[in-house]
Amino acid sequence: MVTKHFQELHQKELRAEREDVQKMRRIAGSVAKLVREFWSNIEKVSFASVVLCIMMISAILEVEILSVSTHFPFNYVNPAVN
Repeated sequence: MVTKHFQELHQKELRAEREDVQKMRRIAGSVAKLVREFWSNIEKVSFASVVLCIMMISAILEVEILSVSTHFPFNYVNPAVN
């Protein structure tokens, strides 16, 4: 009777461990699927759109630099222009 009780407890513990492992595998599989989908979407971005984004960002930064430079008592001189 007593040994049977402890055997059942041991089996419950083993079953709980197996369920935890299965749960972790399911979570890892879901994360892996999300990562694969993310990178497949990234690969769909064309080179031209990346270049366009870089050009837009550089234009925005240039406008920001010029607007900030008007607040300083000295003139901003762009070394690339000279």
